[in-house]
Amino acid sequence: MNQSEADTRLDAIMTAAARRVLGPGSDAYEIGVEACGLILDEVIDTAEHGGVAYAVWAELTDVASSPWTGAHAWCVALTELASRDWLSVGTADGVAVARYFERWQDPMLLTTRLFEDDVSGAWRTEYFSYLERELGDVLGDLAGRIRPLDHETSASYVEHAEYGLGLEHLTYAVSEFEVSTSVQERRQLTHLARLMGSDRALRDLSRLPE
Repeated sequence: MNQSEADTRLDAIMTAAARRVLGPGSDAYEIGVEACGLILDEVIDTAEHGGVAYAVWAELTDVASSPWTGAHAWCVALTELASRDWLSVGTADGVAVARYFERWQDPMLLTTRLFEDDVSGAWRTEYFSYLERELGDVLGDLAGRIRPLDHETSASYVEHAEYGLGLEHLTYAVSEFEVSTSVQERRQLTHLARLMGSDRALRDLSRLPE
């Protein structure tokens, strides 16, 4: 199969999967797993976007299957959003297709769009539970390195489901007082800032020394 044929086949796989995801009674997780398998078996090495297409479906299904999230409703909501987005792209337009895959290379970061596009909101409990767990973990790791008052303030925000404020107070404290952080802690905080779309937290984190 040459690249042109592989690109056409990838388009067909993506389009069929997207339509099935949005169909009545669909199982977004199983459809995503099947799409991964087809891309892996047929076009991952030959289609222009074969590798990233495989990664997109793998990341989407990981939202449900990963032990760190285990969030089925969140997986469904993101997969439906990704499917609607794909079907709105003119697949004959190579630039539009490339932008789609660039946009979806880390599906969890598209979660903020669900607040605008979602109808049911069933995914939100899983999303908020994830934020609470991740913020709690990083607060536990940083205990003893940030001021007790800052730790207490951030923890109080998290306890009252003010996750954005909790994150932003934490990144302010870490940045303002030049708290020593590990590479893993900075990655975790940066992921949360991007996930919640917090420019303020990202600005604080950009000031931390490498």
